Amino acid sequence: MGDEIENTKKIGKGIIYNLTLKKFIYYSHCKYNLIDWWRCNLLKSIVEIFVYLTWILGMFFLILLLLLLQSCNKCPIIFPYADQTSYEINKELQTTPNGIKVDASGIPIDLKIIDKIFDETEKCLRENFPKQKFDDEYRFKVGCALRGFELPIKRDCIKVKIADDCTLNHDGTQELLNSFAPETACDGKYIDAGPSEEWPCKWRAGIQDYNVIVTCPSLYLIKDPLVRLVTGCVRIWDDPKMANCAKPSTKSLSGFVIK
Repeated sequence: MGDEIENTKKIGKGIIYNLTLKKFIYYSHCKYNLIDWWRCNLLKSIVEIFVYLTWILGMFFLILLLLLLQSCNKCPIIFPYADQTSYEINKELQTTPNGIKVDASGIPIDLKIIDKIFDETEKCLRENFPKQKFDDEYRFKVGCALRGFELPIKRDCIKVKIADDCTLNHDGTQELLNSFAPETACDGKYIDAGPSEEWPCKWRAGIQDYNVIVTCPSLYLIKDPLVRLVTGCVRIWDDPKMANCAKPSTKSLSGFVIK
């Protein structure tokens, strides 16, 4: 009777101090020979296999869920561009006839012009890239994130912000955002004066928050960020076909910037 009590105490200690299932089986059974050694190890192996299979199945279903969520997202991020600007987007937005959300910052912009620019860009991309596919050589040259892109443009996935604090460049021929750019971004864009303390390099259009196009009232360079958002390509001016789709179709001055 005393031995049985002592064994019972040992088994109880095994249960208290070893809470995992495998250790419980080992200390409560294997170590104290309550069942045969081979049966104990067989049971341990079954438990381990069950745990591993559960973990593998769990990871499989987690990955499947993430893929399903990504496919259900109607506005996937093609390329996570770093913010070039940091403008505040108003909650109350205007909508173009084709469904593009616009924050005009109180500036009287003709929304139909924005629709026209999107239509021109889409037509150009479709004509220059009929299959909407890139080979590896082209991807390396232009810096494309994916092997292709989708058309038509998902207009309800892109917002346009018209900045109300744009300034003029050194000779008054371009509207500039109030957002500084690296000097390399201005190479070849200044005829009479390069970036300096008096005329620092600034963006003319840009991307922020992954899907917001920021532009000055002239809309002069709006196609640049639009093409980059749609295609996921960074160096669009390094290729004639891509550059052709990004070339301006409006005048460089709007009349709303007088500084």
